[in-house]
Amino acid sequence: MSTMGRIKIRLNRARNLKGPEILGMSNCLVVFTFEGKREESSVKVNDIAPAWHEEITFDNVLYPPSSKICITIVYRSGKKDEVLGVACPGSNLWTTGETPPQDRWLPVATKEGIYAGELNFHVHWTKTQVRYRQSVELLQRAVLKTQALTSPFEPSIERLVALFSDFLFFLGSRIKRLGNTQKGVVLALLVAVLAAVATCITVPALVFFPITALLVGGVLLGSVCALPLVMVGGWIVLCTRPVQQKVVGPVVERMLKMERVKKLLTLD
Repeated sequence: MSTMGRIKIRLNRARNLKGPEILGMSNCLVVFTFEGKREESSVKVNDIAPAWHEEITFDNVLYPPSSKICITIVYRSGKKDEVLGVACPGSNLWTTGETPPQDRWLPVATKEGIYAGELNFHVHWTKTQVRYRQSVELLQRAVLKTQALTSPFEPSIERLVALFSDFLFFLGSRIKRLGNTQKGVVLALLVAVLAAVATCITVPALVFFPITALLVGGVLLGSVCALPLVMVGGWIVLCTRPVQQKVVGPVVERMLKMERVKKLLTLD
């Protein structure tokens, strides 16, 4: 399960930078990009071993993350920027929660893979507390009260959720392996099957219209009568701890990354 939080990047210093100017002197800065957001350090003038001791922050970051931080050392001359080296550390180099941040040296390389120096930094992720609106908090309390009643069924529901997740993963992996032509064939077969089923249902329904009308009326009446039971059952399933942790929680956290949804549900 992913959790929403904030990352703080402590940019300390660099060494052995291979600048494009004479004698290796560089006016450089560091650019951090993560999930479409960009932050820059200050510019250090004519120094191949610059020290920044600055902090960069990115909010609304899920952990584990779905992407990497891209760290780019840039040489700046006037309005022109030239990339000296790039590194993209994974979340395995992050520290989280109460774990003390750990400074480390990270090699950077040019796009050709040539060593261009090293950067000393650390990345630390902490969970953030989201302030929800009162209506959402009331909904959360209702979920917690329902969970107290559904705890005996949680092991069975957790197994069902795991089976469903494995099925979706298997289906997704199979689809990814198909080429564009194979995907087109599968889609055409699916449309043909659905069309055949629709025809088999529609033709008898039109031929025996009075019986069809009675059946449809009975189904609608039964659906109206069963709707409260279905809604109660759906609410109970959604409130169980396995579904909240593996389905509802990750969906809500990703939706909170959308500004409109965040304004609608939270006070931040």
